[in-house]
Formats: sequence, structure tokens, C-alpha cells
Amino acid sequence: MLNEAFEDSFLNEPESEDFSASGMLINRQYLISLLLQVMTCDFFTPLDTIYLDMFVARNLPKYPQYVLLSGTTLHQVLVRVCQYPEQEMAEDCELSAEYLLSFYHPPDIQSMIPLFKEARFFRILKSTYRSEKQYPLLVMTYLEDPNYRDAIFTCLHDCLRPGSGLSKKQRRDILDVVKEHAREIAAIDVTHAAQTMQELVPETHSTFLRVLEDDPKRQYQYLLVLVEPHAQTVDTQSLPSIENWMIERYVQLLCKYNPTHVAEFVDGLRVGEIRLEELLPFIEESGAIDAAVILLARQGQVREALDRLVAHLG
Repeated sequence: MLNEAFEDSFLNEPESEDFSASGMLINRQYLISLLLQVMTCDFFTPLDTIYLDMFVARNLPKYPQYVLLSGTTLHQVLVRVCQYPEQEMAEDCELSAEYLLSFYHPPDIQSMIPLFKEARFFRILKSTYRSEKQYPLLVMTYLEDPNYRDAIFTCLHDCLRPGSGLSKKQRRDILDVVKEHAREIAAIDVTHAAQTMQELVPETHSTFLRVLEDDPKRQYQYLLVLVEPHAQTVDTQSLPSIENWMIERYVQLLCKYNPTHVAEFVDGLRVGEIRLEELLPFIEESGAIDAAVILLARQGQVREALDRLVAHLG
């Protein structure tokens, strides 16, 4: 009802002084001041007053020319909106706080961060950290936000892309967070994680592959992004981010998760890219004897290749 009433032009500043019979000026400023005086914690519970706080927070930016409140009052409204009494109000209260923050800029925004954290106002935390250039905390907030965790890849791209304007130290600090939380990032979307790291910071691959050692399926999906697009068309030696041990591990996992593709993949490899003795047991166990024969023959071990093939056919 108050939202509707506040839109009425009746509450605009009058052009003449004889506005009412009593000479009292009824406008938005008067109504809000009156409500703030009446609805205090002495007589009302936070469950009641929170609705007034939301109303003030949302309407102040709409009528800046008609309502003037002190910084102390605005700060108190912002604090109370962060301390909502019921969980169901969280979304409405965060939206109200966003409205208020578009108009009111706290003198010490850092002192508000614990309140925003406790209220789980993730959108406000993200915009605050971004404007304050606190990028490691920004990345952490994307990880902590349960509703938009996959947006972390967009955040990382914005921060780490060439020309982002970040200093070497800022970039290094972000990388520290990424490495420390590699498992969590991979758990969000392992394919997207591999693509993002390959594009922006390929030096983190070894960290991701290490934390995924006890999760071979995800490790395979991660390596699939790195190794497979280049195997048939590009010399992997020219891709410094892809090391020989990664190719070896990929072949091992390929034997487990896609054995019919092993022969085709190894056919595109060059001599010296993998250690044959490490991989042959995995290849033979998977039944990809053609892959084993290809690798042996290519490394000059033709007799052994034929022996294995005859034994397999036998």
C-alpha cells in the first residue's frame, strides 16, 4: 500500500504554501520520518520493522529529490536489512540492500563485509570485492555461492585474460586461490575447468591433475580437453603446457574409459613422446593389441611386435 501511495504525485512538493487547512506539509519526507520515529524496537519486533527498512531502502533511490535522511539513519537501515529475522526474507533483503547501496555509499565499506557475509549476500559481496579490487576474495565468493558456482569460470576469465589490467601480484594471488581450491573448481565442471586453465593459465594443469589422482574419471575428462584436440594435428612438443607424462597418463585412462580409441590415438603419437614400457601393460590389458603393435613397430621393435600379434591371434 505504501509503495503505491508513494508513487502518487499528491506527495510531490506543493507549489503553494496553503497545501492543507492546517498548513501541515504532507510529503514523502514527513511520512518516512514519522514511520521511523514510531516503528522503533521499543514497541515493535524486528519481524515488523524489517518491512519498513526494506521499504525505505527501496524507495530512497526512487525519490532522492524528495527524501533526505542522515548517514547514521541510512547506516542503521542497511545494518538491519543485513540482520533479517527469517531465512525466507534473504532474497528480498539482499535486493533491498542493493537498492540502498546504489544510493548510499558507506564511509567504510570494509567494516560492512562481515555483515554481508553473515547475511550471505553474495551478489553484494561480489560487487564490493570487484570495486575494491580484492580479486582473491572475489574468486572465493564465487566458490561459496551455492546458486551460481559455475559463474566462477566467467569470473576467472575476466580477471586472468590478457589485458585485464591486473598487476603481476594480483594475478599471482588469484592463481594461489585457484591452486588451493583446484579440486572444488574441477568438481563444478571439470571440462570447463580444463578449457579455462588451458586458455588462461596452463601452468596450473599439474595442480589440477594431482588433486584429481583419486578421481580417475574426472582426471580423464580433464586430460581429454588438453590432449585430444592436438593429438592428430599438432606436434605436442610445440605445446609446452602438455607434458609427456600427461600424454602417458591419458593413454592409461583411455585404455580404461575408451579402449576402442587407443589405437587411433597412439597412431598419431611421435617416437619419444611416451615411455613404451610404462604403457604396454595397460594397453594389452585393455585388449587394444593393435595399439601395442603400432607402438612397438614404430620404436623399431618389429620382432616383438610380431610375436605379440601372433600370440594374440593364437
